[in-house]
Amino acid sequence: SFFANEKTHQQMSHFGRGETVELIKLASQRGKTVITEIIATGIKNGNGNGKDTKPVSKPDEVIKPDIPSEDKLFELMLKSLGDSIRMQKLLESKIDVERIGITLFIARSRGNLSAVA
Repeated sequence: SFFANEKTHQQMSHFGRGETVELIKLASQRGKTVITEIIATGIKNGNGNGKDTKPVSKPDEVIKPDIPSEDKLFELMLKSLGDSIRMQKLLESKIDVERIGITLFIARSRGNLSAVA
């Protein structure tokens, strides 16, 4: 379901505007039915005066690996995923960035680019 149930709305009403909230969806199976529950928790440190304890990523934030890699496949995967993100922004649509990135990676790693040129 795209909309939160009444219990989740009740949990969210305890947080103020601008607070960072983490939603965790738990699923348990009872017989053949799957029961889901959403838990809302605030992301803050103990006294409320410091920074968040968990890093919150922003959509436009670029994550760069700390480990220098000499692996060509690693670099190829980074390039493919980067290209798929650029493609999503260019097309202004909700395409599946992960699938397109993997598809580009497979095509590039196999060397099947002669059909594209």
